[in-house]
Amino acid sequence: MRSTLSSVALRTSLLYALIAAVWILVSDKLVVAFFSDSHIIGQISMYKGWAFVAITALLLYLALRADLRRWEAEAADRKRAEAALAIEVDMRRALFAQSPDGVLIIDPETARPIEFNDAAHRQLGYSREEFARLSIFDLEAAETPEETRARIRAVLREGKCDFETRQRTRRGDIRNVHVTAQTIRIQGRDVYHCIWRDITERKRAEAALRESEERWRTVVAAEPECVKVLDREGRVVEMNPAGLEMIQATLEQVRGHCACGLVAGENQAAFNEMLAAVFRGETRHLVFDMIGLKGWVASASGPHQLLIEDFVDAVREDRPPRVSGRSALAVHALIDAMLASSAAGAPVAVGAATPAAGGR
Repeated sequence: MRSTLSSVALRTSLLYALIAAVWILVSDKLVVAFFSDSHIIGQISMYKGWAFVAITALLLYLALRADLRRWEAEAADRKRAEAALAIEVDMRRALFAQSPDGVLIIDPETARPIEFNDAAHRQLGYSREEFARLSIFDLEAAETPEETRARIRAVLREGKCDFETRQRTRRGDIRNVHVTAQTIRIQGRDVYHCIWRDITERKRAEAALRESEERWRTVVAAEPECVKVLDREGRVVEMNPAGLEMIQATLEQVRGHCACGLVAGENQAAFNEMLAAVFRGETRHLVFDMIGLKGWVASASGPHQLLIEDFVDAVREDRPPRVSGRSALAVHALIDAMLASSAAGAPVAVGAATPAAGGR
């Protein structure tokens, strides 16, 4: 601003000097050239002086007005720029201060925070004053100080890095943290800028989900009846060992194939209707026959049909049945007794060859 005022003052002075010099030299010569009477020359000189004052005043006014208008335009532009900058600064400050994740600017040489938001120290249980005295080494629970230094050097060299680590809170608890780190330049100096996102609860949820899936798989694998998982198109996603044994197939043979191909023809329409109803959120129950890959039929409601079909298949293939006749009859009797006991609500005897179905 000071240099601008100086240049305006110098320009105005030079303009005045130039106009005065030209006026004096030219006007005096013109007066002498046209007039010889000294009295007239004196009168004209007086008028010439007043004209000089008026003209220079006008020219100075026009020059100064142009400069002032330019200053006003520049001042307005500057105010708009300052207002926009203030808004941007406020927005950046709000994003920095109010971010739910920890945001830090760290000195790469000392590994101490230069600036940080409230989430950075609160998620680890420190006050702002306590946190400001710490370094990354005091918080890191997964890396040694040398490993952390090597990671900082890698970020400074490569520009950016995403990784997961563990940090120790003020109480000694361990938190899982996802770190996004990058190099930024502030006042001609490279610094380590990072965002810490606490993912402890997500990790716990993932572990709980894995445990739940394992328990589910264990229960389903031990289930003696056929359990299938189908997608909306009716394709097999999962099937437990009992179901695979029922159709004499491996999971690789049936996964991705439509389960309707395993359903007996007379049951396919009902099966497709049930599948559509289930994906609408309804609960349905259906007893249907399944066709194994070898062509034999098994009831999806129980093992009776399996035993019968095994004997038929054994005769056809000229091999011993998987279950002996006496054992098969015993199993049939036991299952029938269990069903009768459930329906009657009381123990039911199944004969000397098998134990009582409802015995204590």
